[in-house]
Amino acid sequence: YGGTSIGTLSCASAGNCVAGLSDQVKAYVVEEISGTWAAPQQVAANLSTGSSISSISCASAGNCAVVGDYGTAQVFVLNETGGVWGSAQAVSVSLIGGYAAAITSVSCASADNCVAGGYYTDNNGHNQAFVVTETSGVWGSAQDIVSDIGTSAWITSLSCSSVGNCAAVGSYYSYAGNYLTFAAASTNGVWGYVQQFTTSLSAGTAVIINSVLCVGVDYCTVGGYSASSGAIQA
Repeated sequence: YGGTSIGTLSCASAGNCVAGLSDQVKAYVVEEISGTWAAPQQVAANLSTGSSISSISCASAGNCAVVGDYGTAQVFVLNETGGVWGSAQAVSVSLIGGYAAAITSVSCASADNCVAGGYYTDNNGHNQAFVVTETSGVWGSAQDIVSDIGTSAWITSLSCSSVGNCAAVGSYYSYAGNYLTFAAASTNGVWGYVQQFTTSLSAGTAVIINSVLCVGVDYCTVGGYSASSGAIQA
């Protein structure tokens, strides 16, 4: 596996983890089961062109979701159910006006109930945030969740505390020309709340949120940094 690097890791419980590997051409997972690491296993081999993993989430041991990129700016989702990895499924963004995409994060509230998100490029050449939801093992269509807050927006992190109750955070490029951040939330599976963050820490320059963790419905913590006068602060 020359040139392979670990890009993401998720642990369902002590001694039960999955790591995602990529060598720029093929995607692999390496799994720890009851404290013992197995050999790397290629996944997404059914895709016609090269693939790489960007995020993993395991709801329980042997029940995980993997998301990543393949080909030329295309994205896929992939499930492990009962310890068996399935085939990769391409996610189309054409129905929401996109022609290229990147997927950045996935979170599983329970086995076969996950949400993944990232961004797609619209017909104007701008990035727009999207999510795709898996319900009882079936992945739905891509959905645009942020609109008209700036010229571009993209998701950096997702967290689901229970099925249908999730938070997504990301960045957007404001009409004023600043990089700022947003949070979006779903309640009972419906995305409908978006909050734009503006903070005095940024002094009008840039604010980036790159991680979110939810421990209950409407109880989440985000982390990131702001840039002001050449300094970066957490």
